[in-house]
Amino acid sequence: MEDLVIDGSTIRGVKTANEQEISATQVVITTGTFLRAICHIGHKRYAAGRHIRDSSELEAPSIGLALTLEKFKLSMGRYTTGTPARIDRSSINYEGLGIQESDNVITPFSFVHEFNAPFIPPNPLRNNSISVVSIVV
Repeated sequence: MEDLVIDGSTIRGVKTANEQEISATQVVITTGTFLRAICHIGHKRYAAGRHIRDSSELEAPSIGLALTLEKFKLSMGRYTTGTPARIDRSSINYEGLGIQESDNVITPFSFVHEFNAPFIPPNPLRNNSISVVSIVV
């Protein structure tokens, strides 16, 4: 959704990024993290919702909706997703790091999965390496 369809003071539906209007008697706005989203990689920053896995493509942020909400004087802030920084694994010396193994039984954190069958991940699982950082003052 990129915009709201408004008639006077009544919301009549939503408008998609390709300008399609979808009529609705009620609209629930759940912005998630794509509302005027920014990706950070190193010192680079650019507008994007997220990177599509195993691809150079991006999912777009929701800019139009942010502008519409601002027109109605709704305050907006920025939240981080808590996603840790990613580094090139070839740049790490793993000697001396602890290992945290992946779960043997994978339970997806989603209601869209069927739980009556084992979940097979699309990529091989990797263990996490654990390090401790101390700040000496």
